[in-house]
Amino acid sequence: MTATSTTRRRRLIALLALQAGTFFVTILALMFAHPPEAFVPAIQALSLVVVLLGALTGRVLFSPPKPWLDAVAETGQGRETPECRVLLIGLGRSGKTSLIRQVLTGTTRAEQSTKTFNVYRAPRVTDLGGARFDIVLADYQGQKLSQLVIDPPISFFGPPGDRRINAIIFVVDLFRERRDAVGNPVCDAVLLEQYSHDTGAQIQERVDEQCKYISEFTIEIILETTFNRRQVCSIILVVNKIDLLRILVERGCLEGVSSSNMEHYVSNLYAPLLNLLREAARANEVEGLFGAYLVSARTGENVAVAFSEILRRFQLLHWRGSTDAREFVQEMAHG
Repeated sequence: MTATSTTRRRRLIALLALQAGTFFVTILALMFAHPPEAFVPAIQALSLVVVLLGALTGRVLFSPPKPWLDAVAETGQGRETPECRVLLIGLGRSGKTSLIRQVLTGTTRAEQSTKTFNVYRAPRVTDLGGARFDIVLADYQGQKLSQLVIDPPISFFGPPGDRRINAIIFVVDLFRERRDAVGNPVCDAVLLEQYSHDTGAQIQERVDEQCKYISEFTIEIILETTFNRRQVCSIILVVNKIDLLRILVERGCLEGVSSSNMEHYVSNLYAPLLNLLREAARANEVEGLFGAYLVSARTGENVAVAFSEILRRFQLLHWRGSTDAREFVQEMAHG
């Protein structure tokens, strides 16, 4: 059962209880107005019971310390609009924030690396009956993975034991950001010039750095912190900055690599990480939910393709009412 349906059920129960209570009190008021003497003690006892029940109901429904009420307030479960929550994992300056801006606005502009955990929201209209939902994306300062592991914000993650993450995107890239003497990022022309020599070795160095950060241990901890079979619908690896690689390939900087086999080249570079993620998905019995994409957060290349698949899966998961990721995988496999 979804959070929205649970909230509606609670509201309906509360409304019915209120209506029944109003009717009951009205009957009591009429009886008090003209009570037969023989019924007075019974009416007084019944009145006391009504008062006690009313106090108990009020505490259950409206007392702030109630755990479920706190969870609703923190996680937004009471929202009428369903939310597709997407978490991005990756090193700082790998393009997470730029990727989010590309998804939310469709425009390309330089983005500073986030310094704190940030959440971004935008409305969407589904292809399934035109229903509306919000896409909610979150990133963090990539150097501090502890922000997600030690104290993940409940407002986005959901409470422990009932996580609300629908998609996990691991973001890597092929080129380390370079800076000038005063600390500003160099332009693409300068970056490409710096990568025009020993191109393969420099790219491999960046790939090794990314794979060291998103290690087997990291993946295990991330999934342990965020994974919920009733919510997850996508686990994705995104390789960013494919636009810069294409330019270097066209310039002949990578021997044996052409536009026709560029994807194969990148797949070989990140084969160890791809295998780790596939194995993690397999261990959680959701291998069918894993995918990988080559994108450019700067130009928008393939970004819409990757996120369209995430949103399509979310729509199916939410409106079909699947309750377990393994069940959802089977539904996806059968069309």
